[in-house]
Amino acid sequence: MELQQNVEFIIINLVLLLQVLLDATGDAMRVKRYTEAHHIMEALQVAIWMFVWYFAGPHYLYIIMYVGARFVFFDLVYNLIVGNPWFYFGKDSYYDRIFRKITEKQGPVFTLVFTKGIVLVGWIAWVLSSANGKF
Repeated sequence: MELQQNVEFIIINLVLLLQVLLDATGDAMRVKRYTEAHHIMEALQVAIWMFVWYFAGPHYLYIIMYVGARFVFFDLVYNLIVGNPWFYFGKDSYYDRIFRKITEKQGPVFTLVFTKGIVLVGWIAWVLSSANGKF
């Protein structure tokens, strides 16, 4: 029983990681004017959330894990697909404006590798330590 909970928890977190990758790829496809691919990926994201909620139930931990994975991987995947530098931030969203301001002082590589690295290590540690089903 416990092994099944461990495997289920890890699978759900991998599905949430897939969700983030689909989101970044879909947004990049929209920018590159591949609207059909963008719409397909949006529909897949809704289907994935429905899958997670149906089979695993809504749990705050899954939302936290999704947000952490999104923080770490979204910009990197998006920028690579669009053709921007790895640590590029736009000028439109509040998120981009905040990180643009932060990276002006410390430099984008240090700031992003440091902050995203800490979140990534925390995300991995949380998945591995919480996989015992007692979250």
